[in-house]
Amino acid sequence: MNTVILPYHNNGASSTCRTLTTMTLHKVKIAIDLGLFLAVAAVGGLVFFGYSPRKRGFFCDDEELKYTFHYDSVPAGVMFGVSLGFPVIVVIFTEWLLLRTSNNTSVGVGIGIGNQIMIQSATIAFVFFFGYGIVAVTTEILKSFVGRKRPYFFQACQPDFPSLDCTSFVENYQCTIKDEPFVDEAEKSFPSGHASLSVYAAAFIVLYLQTKLSPKNITFSSFLLPVIQVASLTLATLCCLSRINDNKHFWSDVLVGSLLGAGAAIYMVFFKIVLKHGTLFTKAKRGMVDDSIGRVWMKIGLIGIAIFVICLMRYSHEIL
Repeated sequence: MNTVILPYHNNGASSTCRTLTTMTLHKVKIAIDLGLFLAVAAVGGLVFFGYSPRKRGFFCDDEELKYTFHYDSVPAGVMFGVSLGFPVIVVIFTEWLLLRTSNNTSVGVGIGIGNQIMIQSATIAFVFFFGYGIVAVTTEILKSFVGRKRPYFFQACQPDFPSLDCTSFVENYQCTIKDEPFVDEAEKSFPSGHASLSVYAAAFIVLYLQTKLSPKNITFSSFLLPVIQVASLTLATLCCLSRINDNKHFWSDVLVGSLLGAGAAIYMVFFKIVLKHGTLFTKAKRGMVDDSIGRVWMKIGLIGIAIFVICLMRYSHEIL
């Protein structure tokens, strides 16, 4: 009599092992991402607090450095609060709409809608904050490395002109104003931090809404989506223009800062959200893609052209 020995399959143990492995990998991923986020913040802190801007010279008769100092029309605290808080509110509202108007169970079976909204919103918000940190650190590094003087530099520094050889480019000079932080800040004009961060937040909102929402998600209003998008771009534009009107930046500082913020937003939305979650590509497979991307580029292009033309008209005498 032959005895057949059947192999023993412990499906429960195998499933448990796979679950533990998945949880471990998820925790490792979170730890690495948080570590990178903290590293970016640490680099920004070191550059901001521990590195003085590059000392560039000047011509004594440089009219671009003789503007009057004005306090910020848009204080840094207000800019940070709006550019950080408003996108988070928009993300939470958008994810709530998506989950309320679809049978989305991709987060997990058995998870309540409140928890799903929290998980989805936190995921998108982390992408936004990471990009925000990258933009802030990059801007601060460029400010310190380039060391371009602000339009009010002469008032902030008040160089001892009688002791200088003003017949040539002045590289060695001493400021009679002893407020070192104030003088250092007057040598961080390029690029504009207000412009890069406000445009990043606005462009992120516009692109995120354009790629995530459709008319079926907003059945109660036909204008809510464009109103939020236009309001975001308008606030960013006003913030950018205030930096020129307050004599804190030249038009080129604002333009480059805006391009930096817009470029970062495009990358974070399309490569870290759209490609990962498949929003546009899922629609493309179903033949549902319209000209949304074209409209997004048109809006960004128009707002960029508007800023450039306004700056050109306002400060054409500095260029010619």
